[in-house]
Amino acid sequence: MSSEREIFGTTASGETVYRVELRGGGLRAKVLTWGSVIQDLRLDGHAPPLVLGFESFEPYPLHSPYFGASPGRNANRIANGRFMLDGHEVQLDHCEITATYHLRDDGVLSVIYDSTTDAPTPVNVCQHSYFNLDGRDDALGHDLMIAADHYLPTNEAQVPTGELRPVVGTPFDFRQMSPMKRVENGEQVLFDHNFCLSRARMPKRPVALARSLNSGVTLEVRTSEPGVQFYAGFKVNAPVPGLDGRRYGPFAGFCLETQVWPDAVNHADFPPSILRPGETLRQETDYVFSKS
Repeated sequence: MSSEREIFGTTASGETVYRVELRGGGLRAKVLTWGSVIQDLRLDGHAPPLVLGFESFEPYPLHSPYFGASPGRNANRIANGRFMLDGHEVQLDHCEITATYHLRDDGVLSVIYDSTTDAPTPVNVCQHSYFNLDGRDDALGHDLMIAADHYLPTNEAQVPTGELRPVVGTPFDFRQMSPMKRVENGEQVLFDHNFCLSRARMPKRPVALARSLNSGVTLEVRTSEPGVQFYAGFKVNAPVPGLDGRRYGPFAGFCLETQVWPDAVNHADFPPSILRPGETLRQETDYVFSKS
Protein backbone atom coordinates (compact mmCIF):
# COMPACT_ATOMS: atom_id res chain seq x y z
CA MET A 1 0.00 0.00 0.00
CA SER A 2 1.32 3.48 -0.87
CA SER A 3 0.13 6.90 0.28
CA GLU A 4 0.38 10.63 -0.45
CA ARG A 5 -0.74 13.68 1.56
CA GLU A 6 -2.01 17.12 0.47
CA ILE A 7 -3.79 20.10 2.03
CA PHE A 8 -7.55 19.80 1.51
CA GLY A 9 -8.95 22.77 3.43
CA THR A 10 -9.12 24.74 6.67
CA THR A 11 -11.62 24.53 9.53
CA ALA A 12 -13.43 27.56 10.95
CA SER A 13 -10.94 27.57 13.84
CA GLY A 14 -7.99 27.68 11.42
CA GLU A 15 -6.94 24.04 11.61
CA THR A 16 -5.44 22.62 8.41
CA VAL A 17 -7.28 19.60 7.01
CA TYR A 18 -5.14 17.16 5.06
CA ARG A 19 -6.24 14.56 2.54
CA VAL A 20 -4.27 11.31 2.46
CA GLU A 21 -4.53 9.14 -0.64
CA LEU A 22 -4.05 5.41 -0.18
CA ARG A 23 -3.53 2.95 -3.05
CA GLY A 24 -3.44 -0.82 -2.97
CA GLY A 25 -5.37 -4.04 -3.53
CA GLY A 26 -7.20 -2.61 -6.54
CA LEU A 27 -8.60 0.29 -4.48
CA ARG A 28 -7.82 4.00 -4.18
CA ALA A 29 -9.06 5.75 -1.03
CA LYS A 30 -8.83 9.40 -0.01
CA VAL A 31 -9.11 10.03 3.74
CA LEU A 32 -9.35 13.35 5.60
CA THR A 33 -7.63 14.20 8.88
CA TRP A 34 -10.97 15.83 9.87
CA GLY A 35 -13.26 13.18 11.39
CA SER A 36 -11.18 10.45 9.66
CA VAL A 37 -13.62 10.93 6.76
CA ILE A 38 -13.35 8.61 3.75
CA GLN A 39 -13.78 11.36 1.16
CA ASP A 40 -13.49 9.18 -1.96
CA LEU A 41 -13.12 5.50 -2.75
CA ARG A 42 -12.56 3.95 -6.19
CA LEU A 43 -12.24 0.38 -7.48
CA ASP A 44 -10.04 -0.47 -10.45
CA GLY A 45 -12.18 -1.17 -13.51
CA HIS A 46 -15.18 0.73 -12.13
CA ALA A 47 -15.28 4.45 -12.91
CA PRO A 48 -17.87 5.90 -10.46
CA PRO A 49 -16.97 6.51 -6.81
CA LEU A 50 -18.07 3.82 -4.36
CA VAL A 51 -18.97 6.34 -1.63
CA LEU A 52 -20.75 9.68 -1.34
CA GLY A 53 -18.59 12.72 -0.65
CA PHE A 54 -17.66 16.25 -1.71
CA GLU A 55 -14.85 17.45 -3.97
CA SER A 56 -13.75 20.22 -1.54
CA PHE A 57 -13.73 20.69 2.23
CA GLU A 58 -16.15 23.62 2.49
CA PRO A 59 -19.41 21.60 2.10
CA TYR A 60 -18.49 19.08 4.80
CA PRO A 61 -19.19 21.15 7.95
CA LEU A 62 -22.30 22.68 6.34
CA HIS A 63 -23.98 19.93 4.35
CA SER A 64 -22.54 16.49 5.10
CA PRO A 65 -24.81 13.97 6.88
CA TYR A 66 -21.60 12.38 8.21
CA PHE A 67 -20.47 11.21 4.75
CA GLY A 68 -17.58 8.80 5.38
CA ALA A 69 -17.04 9.93 9.00
CA SER A 70 -16.21 7.94 12.14
CA PRO A 71 -18.88 8.96 14.66
CA GLY A 72 -17.97 8.49 18.31
CA ARG A 73 -17.42 8.15 21.15
CA ASN A 74 -20.70 6.22 20.97
CA ALA A 75 -21.96 5.86 17.41
CA ASN A 76 -25.64 5.97 16.54
CA ARG A 77 -27.62 6.86 19.65
CA ILE A 78 -27.71 7.25 23.42
CA ALA A 79 -31.15 8.42 24.53
CA ASN A 80 -30.90 12.10 25.55
CA GLY A 81 -27.10 11.78 25.80
CA ARG A 82 -27.59 10.49 29.35
CA PHE A 83 -27.14 7.18 31.15
CA MET A 84 -26.58 5.57 34.55
CA LEU A 85 -23.13 4.07 35.19
CA ASP A 86 -22.13 2.41 38.48
CA GLY A 87 -25.00 4.14 40.21
CA HIS A 88 -24.24 7.62 38.93
CA GLU A 89 -26.02 9.61 36.24
CA VAL A 90 -23.65 10.69 33.46
CA GLN A 91 -24.22 13.49 30.96
CA LEU A 92 -21.72 13.13 28.19
CA ASP A 93 -18.12 14.61 27.44
CA HIS A 94 -13.24 12.24 26.93
CA CYS A 95 -11.94 9.28 25.20
CA GLU A 96 -8.79 8.86 23.12
CA ILE A 97 -9.55 6.99 19.81
CA THR A 98 -7.28 5.93 16.93
CA ALA A 99 -8.64 5.12 13.45
CA THR A 100 -6.47 3.01 11.14
CA TYR A 101 -7.28 2.41 7.48
CA HIS A 102 -5.46 -0.15 5.33
CA LEU A 103 -5.98 -1.19 1.71
CA ARG A 104 -5.16 -4.88 1.56
CA ASP A 105 -5.00 -7.41 -1.27
CA ASP A 106 -8.15 -8.39 -3.16
CA GLY A 107 -10.11 -5.16 -2.69
CA VAL A 108 -10.12 -5.02 1.12
CA LEU A 109 -10.60 -1.71 2.92
CA SER A 110 -9.66 -2.53 6.52
CA VAL A 111 -11.00 -0.23 9.26
CA ILE A 112 -9.70 -0.59 12.82
CA TYR A 113 -10.68 1.57 15.79
CA ASP A 114 -8.61 1.34 18.99
CA SER A 115 -10.05 3.14 22.01
CA THR A 116 -8.74 3.80 25.51
CA THR A 117 -10.14 5.90 28.33
CA ASP A 118 -9.21 7.52 31.67
CA ALA A 119 -12.68 6.92 33.16
CA PRO A 120 -15.46 4.39 32.56
CA THR A 121 -17.41 5.36 29.46
CA PRO A 122 -19.51 3.83 26.68
CA VAL A 123 -17.51 3.46 23.46
CA ASN A 124 -18.89 2.43 20.09
CA VAL A 125 -17.17 3.87 17.02
CA CYS A 126 -18.31 3.04 13.48
CA GLN A 127 -17.57 3.86 9.84
CA HIS A 128 -20.37 5.96 8.35
CA SER A 129 -19.66 5.81 4.61
CA TYR A 130 -22.64 5.94 2.26
CA PHE A 131 -22.07 3.34 -0.44
CA ASN A 132 -23.30 3.31 -4.01
CA LEU A 133 -21.98 0.45 -6.12
CA ASP A 134 -23.17 1.56 -9.55
CA GLY A 135 -23.22 5.38 -9.64
CA ARG A 136 -26.97 5.65 -10.26
CA ASP A 137 -29.10 8.37 -8.65
CA ASP A 138 -30.37 6.04 -5.94
CA ALA A 139 -29.15 2.77 -4.51
CA LEU A 140 -32.50 1.02 -4.19
CA GLY A 141 -31.61 -1.14 -7.18
CA HIS A 142 -29.00 -2.94 -5.07
CA ASP A 143 -29.48 -6.37 -3.52
CA LEU A 144 -28.59 -6.96 0.13
CA MET A 145 -28.00 -9.81 2.59
CA ILE A 146 -27.63 -9.33 6.37
CA ALA A 147 -26.96 -12.36 8.56
CA ALA A 148 -29.34 -11.37 11.37
CA ASP A 149 -32.42 -13.10 12.77
CA HIS A 150 -33.55 -10.05 14.77
CA TYR A 151 -33.57 -6.26 14.50
CA LEU A 152 -34.26 -3.40 16.92
CA PRO A 153 -37.53 -1.47 16.49
CA THR A 154 -37.22 2.23 17.35
CA ASN A 155 -39.39 5.02 18.73
CA GLU A 156 -40.17 8.36 17.09
CA ALA A 157 -36.66 9.61 17.99
CA GLN A 158 -35.18 6.52 16.29
CA VAL A 159 -33.92 5.22 19.64
CA PRO A 160 -34.37 1.45 20.22
CA THR A 161 -37.40 0.58 22.32
CA GLY A 162 -35.58 -2.36 23.92
CA GLU A 163 -37.51 -5.00 21.99
CA LEU A 164 -35.69 -7.57 19.85
CA ARG A 165 -38.04 -8.34 17.00
CA PRO A 166 -37.62 -11.37 14.69
CA VAL A 167 -37.07 -10.44 11.05
CA VAL A 168 -39.09 -13.40 9.78
CA GLY A 169 -42.28 -12.32 8.06
CA THR A 170 -41.22 -8.64 7.98
CA PRO A 171 -39.56 -6.35 5.41
CA PHE A 172 -36.46 -6.56 7.61
CA ASP A 173 -35.74 -10.14 6.57
CA PHE A 174 -32.50 -9.89 4.59
CA ARG A 175 -31.20 -13.32 5.52
CA GLN A 176 -31.23 -14.22 1.82
CA MET A 177 -29.94 -11.92 -0.93
CA SER A 178 -32.89 -9.76 -1.93
CA PRO A 179 -33.69 -6.22 -3.16
CA MET A 180 -33.26 -3.17 -0.94
CA LYS A 181 -36.36 -1.78 -2.60
CA ARG A 182 -39.18 -2.97 -0.33
CA VAL A 183 -42.60 -1.37 -0.50
CA GLU A 184 -45.10 -1.54 2.36
CA ASN A 185 -48.46 0.26 2.24
CA GLY A 186 -47.44 1.77 -1.06
CA GLU A 187 -44.19 3.34 0.20
CA GLN A 188 -40.55 2.34 0.43
CA VAL A 189 -39.64 1.01 3.87
CA LEU A 190 -37.41 3.57 5.62
CA PHE A 191 -34.58 1.40 6.91
CA ASP A 192 -32.46 2.96 9.66
CA HIS A 193 -32.23 0.11 12.14
CA ASN A 194 -29.72 -2.07 13.94
CA PHE A 195 -29.64 -5.70 12.83
CA CYS A 196 -28.59 -8.01 15.69
CA LEU A 197 -25.71 -10.23 14.58
CA SER A 198 -24.68 -11.63 17.98
CA ARG A 199 -24.81 -10.94 21.71
CA ALA A 200 -21.11 -10.08 21.97
CA ARG A 201 -18.08 -9.25 19.86
CA MET A 202 -16.69 -12.21 17.93
CA PRO A 203 -13.69 -12.97 15.72
CA LYS A 204 -14.12 -11.11 12.44
CA ARG A 205 -16.61 -12.92 10.19
CA PRO A 206 -18.82 -12.14 7.12
CA VAL A 207 -22.09 -10.47 8.16
CA ALA A 208 -23.46 -8.62 5.14
CA LEU A 209 -23.29 -8.61 1.34
CA ALA A 210 -24.45 -5.90 -1.07
CA ARG A 211 -24.28 -5.96 -4.85
CA SER A 212 -25.38 -4.10 -7.94
CA LEU A 213 -26.39 -6.21 -10.92
CA ASN A 214 -26.13 -3.03 -13.01
CA SER A 215 -22.38 -2.68 -12.42
CA GLY A 216 -21.33 -6.13 -11.23
CA VAL A 217 -19.75 -4.59 -8.12
CA THR A 218 -20.12 -6.46 -4.82
CA LEU A 219 -19.40 -5.33 -1.25
CA GLU A 220 -18.89 -7.90 1.50
CA VAL A 221 -18.74 -6.73 5.13
CA ARG A 222 -16.71 -8.70 7.69
CA THR A 223 -16.62 -7.50 11.28
CA SER A 224 -15.96 -8.27 14.92
CA GLU A 225 -19.02 -6.28 16.00
CA PRO A 226 -22.37 -7.63 17.32
CA GLY A 227 -24.56 -5.35 15.22
CA VAL A 228 -24.84 -3.57 11.90
CA GLN A 229 -26.98 -0.51 11.26
CA PHE A 230 -28.52 -0.58 7.80
CA TYR A 231 -29.48 2.96 6.80
CA ALA A 232 -31.00 3.33 3.35
CA GLY A 233 -30.11 7.04 3.12
CA PHE A 234 -33.68 8.27 2.82
CA LYS A 235 -32.88 11.61 4.52
CA VAL A 236 -30.02 12.53 2.15
CA ASN A 237 -30.62 15.84 0.38
CA ALA A 238 -27.33 17.63 -0.30
CA PRO A 239 -27.87 21.14 -1.73
CA VAL A 240 -24.48 21.16 -3.47
CA PRO A 241 -22.92 18.71 -5.94
CA GLY A 242 -20.95 15.73 -4.69
CA LEU A 243 -18.16 13.68 -6.22
CA ASP A 244 -17.95 13.89 -10.02
CA GLY A 245 -20.64 16.60 -9.90
CA ARG A 246 -23.36 14.17 -8.80
CA ARG A 247 -26.49 15.35 -7.03
CA TYR A 248 -27.34 13.47 -3.85
CA GLY A 249 -31.00 13.04 -3.06
CA PRO A 250 -32.94 10.48 -1.00
CA PHE A 251 -31.54 6.92 -1.21
CA ALA A 252 -28.40 8.13 -3.05
CA GLY A 253 -26.33 5.78 -0.89
CA PHE A 254 -26.68 3.27 1.92
CA CYS A 255 -24.75 2.69 5.15
CA LEU A 256 -23.70 -0.56 6.79
CA GLU A 257 -22.40 0.66 10.16
CA THR A 258 -20.84 -2.14 12.20
CA GLN A 259 -21.32 -1.45 15.89
CA VAL A 260 -22.56 -2.38 19.33
CA TRP A 261 -26.34 -2.14 19.41
CA PRO A 262 -27.50 1.49 19.74
CA ASP A 263 -28.30 2.79 23.24
CA ALA A 264 -26.78 -0.39 24.69
CA VAL A 265 -25.72 1.47 27.83
CA ASN A 266 -29.39 1.89 28.73
CA HIS A 267 -30.39 -1.74 28.13
CA ALA A 268 -28.95 -4.42 30.42
CA ASP A 269 -29.69 -7.24 27.96
CA PHE A 270 -27.90 -5.55 25.02
CA PRO A 271 -24.20 -6.34 24.31
CA PRO A 272 -21.87 -4.49 26.74
CA SER A 273 -20.52 -1.11 25.60
CA ILE A 274 -18.58 0.18 28.63
CA LEU A 275 -14.82 0.72 28.31
CA ARG A 276 -12.83 1.06 31.54
CA PRO A 277 -9.36 2.45 32.37
CA GLY A 278 -6.57 0.00 31.55
CA GLU A 279 -8.58 -1.63 28.76
CA THR A 280 -8.18 -1.18 25.01
CA LEU A 281 -11.19 -1.71 22.80
CA ARG A 282 -10.44 -2.85 19.24
CA GLN A 283 -13.25 -2.78 16.66
CA GLU A 284 -12.36 -4.33 13.29
CA THR A 285 -14.28 -4.25 10.01
CA ASP A 286 -13.29 -5.16 6.46
CA TYR A 287 -15.19 -3.75 3.49
CA VAL A 288 -14.34 -6.06 0.60
CA PHE A 289 -15.04 -4.89 -2.96
CA SER A 290 -15.00 -6.94 -6.16
CA LYS A 291 -16.29 -6.63 -9.71
CA SER A 292 -17.56 -9.47 -11.88
